[in-house]
Parts: sequence; structure tokens; C-alpha cells
Amino acid sequence: MISFFKGVLIGMANLIPGVSGGTFALLMGIYTRLMESLSSLDLSFLKGVFSGRIKSEVERVDGIFLFQIFIGAVLGIAVFSWPADYFISRFPGLTLAFFSGLILPSIRVPARMIGRRSSGVYLAAIAGAAAVILLSLYGRPFQGTRGHLYVFLSGAAGISAMALPGVSGSSLMVILGIYGRIISNIREFTSTLSLSSFIFLAVFGLGCLAGLLFFVRVMNRLLRRRRDITLSFLTGLVAGSLYLLWPFKDFSAVCAGDALSAARNVIPVSAVEILTRLGAFAAGAGSSLGFERIASEEGKD
Repeated sequence: MISFFKGVLIGMANLIPGVSGGTFALLMGIYTRLMESLSSLDLSFLKGVFSGRIKSEVERVDGIFLFQIFIGAVLGIAVFSWPADYFISRFPGLTLAFFSGLILPSIRVPARMIGRRSSGVYLAAIAGAAAVILLSLYGRPFQGTRGHLYVFLSGAAGISAMALPGVSGSSLMVILGIYGRIISNIREFTSTLSLSSFIFLAVFGLGCLAGLLFFVRVMNRLLRRRRDITLSFLTGLVAGSLYLLWPFKDFSAVCAGDALSAARNVIPVSAVEILTRLGAFAAGAGSSLGFERIASEEGKD
């Protein structure tokens, strides 16, 4: 049951932009075991299962532990998606400000993992941030289609980011312009068992599975061979997402599910609006710093 509840916390963390499920796994002392188990889910595992060696293959990949984490994470996502969808729909500006507060302090986590600071490292960070901003400025027609292939690839990319401590997979979903739709489909399916929501989540889930089988290995290889450059680029991605999360937007032209990515940035004109957004930002930053402090205290034990 302990692994199950740890999975619940990881699932909840993965829904919050700026909060890394990988960091929570590291905090709870299961990151290495989880990564080893996920890396074992390869084609040989599938061949062994279809050949009838189910028990031995499950033991080899630490399947019971992985299943407990998975079920807990699914429950955490299903439960937490309700309040997340409510605040995105009813209070998009405040939600964006809160998410910005979460992300800004958390940028330090992957940045601190970078060893040698070279010109290439700084260029990689700039490239990551520029990619996000360019996608926001010129990629909205592509984001608007959001076909099944786009949803599939988003799932593959998201699960790869979630595997890294300090890198938020949900922040990447915001960058890709699909976060609001994921949240709304989770809520719709858990309340009405909608077929369209099931298809969307199934495609996204298959993308996550593909990410586990392929992209996570690629990411691990990049981290082994080009660790500093890779971490720097990821840090740039996260930092660039602050442009998308600018809390002062024209929400009148978009539906609620698209408010996190599709609304146009504007300059605030109301003092009340500025103060309320700053309050939400401060609450998010305080929460992020609190998570980081808990992690550092756990690391000392």
C-alpha cells in the first residue's frame, strides 16, 4: 500500500505545471527503482509474456511495484483533475499566475544539475526557450488541429519529461497547447464515461507507452552522453513556458480548455487584476519553494 500512495502523490504532481513527478519519486526514495523498472519494459518483456513466461518476466521488471505505482498515479490524476479543470475554467488568469509561481523557482532544479557551464550549454538553454516562444507565436494553427497523431506524440514527449527530476511533464503539455484538453477529457471520462474522451485518453496513453519504450531510452542516452547540453535545453523549455503562462490574456476569444495556451497576451490595465495575479503568483512560488525545502530535508535524512 505504501507504493500505491506514493503513486498517488506522483500522479497528482504530474498534473501541476512546474512540479515534477520525477522529483517526487526522488524525494520518496523510489526514483532509481522506478527508472530501472521502466527501462526493463522492452520488447523482450513482451516476447516473454506472450511466450507464457509471465511470472518470471513480471519479477524481472519489478512488475508488482510498477503496477502499484501506476494504479496510484492513475487515481491521483483522476481525482486531482477535477479541481484543476474547475480552476482553469472559472479562474484562468489566476490559475496561470499560480502555475507561473510554481514554475519560476523550480527552474533552479534542473539548472543545478548542469555541471560545466560552457557556451554550448547557454546556447542550448536559449534554443529551448526560443523553441517554446516560437511554438506559441506561430504554432497555434497546428495546435488547433490537435489530431490523434499530435495527441500521441504529446503523450510520448510528456512521459519522457516526467521521468526527469526537476522537469515538469505537465509544463511540456502546456507548451504543446494540450494541457487544458487533457484535464477536461479526464474529468469528462471520469464523470460520464464519454467515448470521445476515452478515445482521446487512449491515444494519449498509447503515446505515453511509446515514450516509455523508446523516448525514455533516448533521453537516458542523451543524459549519459550529453548531460549538460540536454539538461540546459530542458531548462530552457521550462523557462520559455513562462511566456505561455503570462497571466494577463484576452480570454474572451478562446474556450476554457484552451485558455492556458491559445489566449493572446495583453498588458494589464487594472490595479485589482495586477494585485490578484501577484497574490496567486506568490502562492504558487511559496508552494514550489515548500516542495523544494521538503525535498532537501528528505535528502539530509
